[in-house]
Amino acid sequence: MTQTMQYFVVSDDVDVKSSLIYIWKIRDFSGAVVGCYVGKSKNGEKRPRGHYKRNVDKLLKGLPYRAGNPHGYRRVHHALAQAARAGHIISVTYLRNVQPHEDISDVEKHYIRQYGCDAEDGIGLNGRSKTEKPSAVEFKQATAPASLDKGASTLSQIRDFVEKNFQHLLPKQLSHGYAFYVGQTRILRLSQSGPKAKVRLKLAISSRYRGREIEIVWAGTDLELKHLIDSELLLHREHYA
Repeated sequence: MTQTMQYFVVSDDVDVKSSLIYIWKIRDFSGAVVGCYVGKSKNGEKRPRGHYKRNVDKLLKGLPYRAGNPHGYRRVHHALAQAARAGHIISVTYLRNVQPHEDISDVEKHYIRQYGCDAEDGIGLNGRSKTEKPSAVEFKQATAPASLDKGASTLSQIRDFVEKNFQHLLPKQLSHGYAFYVGQTRILRLSQSGPKAKVRLKLAISSRYRGREIEIVWAGTDLELKHLIDSELLLHREHYA
């Protein structure tokens, strides 16, 4: 199977055809954000959805960036390719539209600083020197404003969220959590080893598709959780339904 970049999109209340600001996030299996990149697009979602996947898929295949610039891949491309190889969770969120009277570059810089995506603070993939090797970057946890990253975190909260927003999924109680099914096919498993332990999410369809277990400690927002499950359901429909 040819390896490609798998990701999900969070686009709530954003006009995807207008100028917008977006953020790529990479989460490892502990649920920690290990990479983030803020970008801008004057052509709506065309840039984040088209350009990045095309470039990362080329990088994964060992192809040159461009005929006249074979080594032109940026740090974010390398980070996304490394995440795809590792099976980490990749998402792109459309933060907001940019109004005609606003300077899109200034808005982008604001969100780069807000999310800690610059070169000297946090886990950022923005603002790196073109000569700096991607492997030389030490990823660190970024701290975003609490209002941006709140979400269901306990086992019961996540269970209730899934049952409310995905009523067609069939729940099944397990010894240490819950599983959710479409017919006889498991889509998602929630588990918690103890009352104070963090909730772990196993993405059953991604695990099957990639040939290895994909399980993360959940620490995202409700909106990210919704789109993550939507992504699992889409993968199920496209390959296993």
